[in-house]
Amino acid sequence: MVAEAKMASTVIPMRDGAEGPEVFLVKRTRKVAFMAGAHVYPGGRVDPEDHTTPATGGDHAKQVIGSDAAHGFAVAALRELYEEAGILLADGTLPDTVRNRLNAGQVKFDAACDDHQVRLDLDQIAPWAHWITPEAEARRYDTWFFVAKVEPGTAARHDDGETVASLWIRPADAIEACREGKMFLAPPTWTTLDELTPYGSVDEVLAASHGRQIISIMPVLRSEAGQVVIILPGDPENPAERSVDGPTRLRWTDEGWEKAWAPNG
Repeated sequence: MVAEAKMASTVIPMRDGAEGPEVFLVKRTRKVAFMAGAHVYPGGRVDPEDHTTPATGGDHAKQVIGSDAAHGFAVAALRELYEEAGILLADGTLPDTVRNRLNAGQVKFDAACDDHQVRLDLDQIAPWAHWITPEAEARRYDTWFFVAKVEPGTAARHDDGETVASLWIRPADAIEACREGKMFLAPPTWTTLDELTPYGSVDEVLAASHGRQIISIMPVLRSEAGQVVIILPGDPENPAERSVDGPTRLRWTDEGWEKAWAPNG
């Protein structure tokens, strides 16, 4: 029986650094059941309250995702960004004690925003990618990835609960760290980092997000010669109607993820 894919959101915080754009990654504790020990972007499941939390903007997200679901996905992205990175993209501020109470499950995000007259700004994030966990997995998520610009000097820190470390890093350097065995990156994280590598500024990324054709990626998993192979839309072994641009496979090797074409592709 195929497990239901639960709605989830991930946000890619980006800032302009001395040598180009940097992303904020958090390292998940090894105590969690999902992606233990991996470096990921802030993110998590969409809560029921996310669908009704007041916010401004979000027209672009509605155009890309659909008007019924976009609000929940976008609010969840901003909520997770605050909970896991301490970054609030909104009109208004929340005391640090609120974040601690949120992560302890002592207060709901929508109630905290209402109490402190905070209104989330959905126009500060933009959809970038859409990944759905393969059907072979027991724990599945329907996840929208958003990009967000963070001004240099903005404090960002992991929650020291589900996440135990964090860093700002250039996308290319994160991929190199994965290649060297210093950092584990899940396929969606690795792929989005690879997509962001060519850009020279965060504004370039945001501009590209508004003209970007996003396809839903639900990989098919294979094992070939003892190696994990992630088969993407456009490959003969993936039934999706739309295709990714470029190579349709990711293969796990001794040097991390490697892009590859389908045999005879």
